[in-house]
Amino acid sequence: MTVVEGETFTFVPSNNASASYTVNRTTDLGALDTAAMAGGFTFNASDAWYADYSSFLIEDIAGIVNDDWRVENGHSWAIYLNGAPDSIRTRCK
Repeated sequence: MTVVEGETFTFVPSNNASASYTVNRTTDLGALDTAAMAGGFTFNASDAWYADYSSFLIEDIAGIVNDDWRVENGHSWAIYLNGAPDSIRTRCK
């Protein structure tokens, strides 16, 4: 898959249908969206963390949802960039 520098898309968070964000394709969220289109799967992300962290929270990918992160041994989606965990999840800028 190829992401193009300078290309953007409009993202509407799963928890807030009245909001929309312009996101660069070269971000982790942009790459996930490009992969979803190429791979024929869906994902949902919310903007519940946006005010505090300027980032989105992945809710599910291909219907596989996050466990409650407060529960011991819970599982959740995480972003890795070049093999390392991203310090803030799903940045949009």
